[in-house]
Amino acid sequence: MVADHIFSRYEDKVENLCIVLPNKRGALFLKHHLAASFGKTIWLPAIISAEELISELSGLQTLEEIDLICHLYESYKACYGVDAETFDSFAKWGQLILQDFNELDRYLADPEQLYENLKDIKVIENWSLGEDNLTEYQQNYLRFMSSLGAIYKHFSQFLLSRGWAYQGLAYRQAVEKMATSPFPEKYHQILICGFNALNASELKIFSYLQQQKKAEIIWDADRYYLDDHNQEAGMFLRKNLPLFGGKEPLFIDENFKDPKQIDIISVPKQLGQAQVVKQQLQQLINEGVPLSTVAVVLANEKLLWPVLQQLPPAVERVNITMEYPLRYTASYGLAESLIQ
Repeated sequence: MVADHIFSRYEDKVENLCIVLPNKRGALFLKHHLAASFGKTIWLPAIISAEELISELSGLQTLEEIDLICHLYESYKACYGVDAETFDSFAKWGQLILQDFNELDRYLADPEQLYENLKDIKVIENWSLGEDNLTEYQQNYLRFMSSLGAIYKHFSQFLLSRGWAYQGLAYRQAVEKMATSPFPEKYHQILICGFNALNASELKIFSYLQQQKKAEIIWDADRYYLDDHNQEAGMFLRKNLPLFGGKEPLFIDENFKDPKQIDIISVPKQLGQAQVVKQQLQQLINEGVPLSTVAVVLANEKLLWPVLQQLPPAVERVNITMEYPLRYTASYGLAESLIQ
C-alpha cells in the first residue's frame, strides 16, 4: 500500500524521498513492493529507521550498550569516589540505570526535578516513626538515590563532549536541534510510515516536520481495533490522529474480520518444535505456497539455530529479523571454558 501510494503521488521524484520506518525490518519488503509497483528500473528512495532519523537530526553517534555501560561506570565512580563498587558488581545493575536514562530522555522529562522528587519519595518511604536512625543499608540506598541526578549529568555531559549518545540522549538532542538540522532539506519529502505508540520526542519531531510541510505521516490500521474504543490496540492511534490534523489513516483495512485457520500442535521439547517447523514448511512448499509470504515467529530466541538447521532443502534464503544472543553460541562456550 505504501509502495502504491509512492507510485501514485511521487512517481517523478521518488529518488528525492526519504522513508522513515519504525525499524529496519520493513525495508527489504518495501523495496520489493516498490519494484513491483513501478515495474521498471528506478532510483530507490532513502529508507531509514527511526533511530537513523534521530541520529541524523541530533548529529550524534549512538554507542553500543557495552560501551555505554563502561562509560557509565566511569561516571558512577566519579560521583561515588572510593566507595564505588567494582565493575563486576556494577555491570549487574548498571543496565537498569541506562534504561532509566533512556526513558527519561525519550519522554523529555526534567532530570533535575525528577531525581530530586525521587530522592524525596525514597526518604519518606524509608522514614519510620518508631526508629531513631536508619540502618546502614537504608543509608547506602538513600545515598545512591541521591546520586542518580549527578551520575546522569556527568554521564550525559561526558558523552556529548565527544559527539556520542545513548538512544534517549540522541532523542533529546534531536528535539533541540530539529529546527536547525540540515537533514530535512536534503529531501523533497519525508514519509513517516507504520508508527503506532509515539514517545514525547517522536511527537515533537514528527509534528514539527509536518508543520514545516516536510513530512507526510502515513498510518496503517484496522477498523476492528481503531473504531472500537474497548480495543486497547487502537489506543495510541486514536490519541495520535487528532494531533496530526485529525485525518484518518491513509490505509484502513478490515483484515481482522477475515476467516482464519489456527492449528495448535503440542510438542514436548524444543528440538521437536524445530522438527514441526520443518514439516509445516515442507507442507506449504508442496502446496505451492510462495515462501515470501511465510513468516516463522519464534517465542524463544534459543530456537533460532535449531530451526535454521532443520529448514527443508528447498529453502535457499531466509530473512532473519531477530537477534541471537552471543551467550548461546559455541564461541561463547569455548571462551567461557578457557576462562574457567
